[in-house]
Amino acid sequence: MNAVTESPEAEHPLHAVVEQHGDWLLGRWAGDLWDAGVTDPAAPAARPRLLHDGGPVGSRAVRSVEPVRQAGLPASELLTRELHS
Repeated sequence: MNAVTESPEAEHPLHAVVEQHGDWLLGRWAGDLWDAGVTDPAAPAARPRLLHDGGPVGSRAVRSVEPVRQAGLPASELLTRELHS
């Protein structure tokens, strides 16, 4: 995420790397949800990405790892709720 904010031009090669990583991450989460029995895992897998991307941004702003820790809690809650719905 830091790379994208420092290189705002959409054509910059870093954007492709960040997008590929995000796609990989979503694929992993969707696959894990599918394996756990969620029949339509695309949307539930995408929700934690906001927290995944936002945690490091918040950490940088306040110079602490606490926003990353805090982002993990709602992500876990989102996935747990999806598994039990």
